[in-house]
Amino acid sequence: RALHASPSHRINLLRADYTHMGVGVARASDGSVYVCETFAAKERARF
Repeated sequence: RALHASPSHRINLLRADYTHMGVGVARASDGSVYVCETFAAKERARF
């Protein structure tokens, strides 16, 4: 929910040109949760 509430994160989540996404989630010993998202798009052929 927090990522959707953030305008800059929401823009990345909804971009139509991304073709790949990676997500990593880790919980620290104190209970904190860390999330990392990576977005990528295939390079288009240049003619």
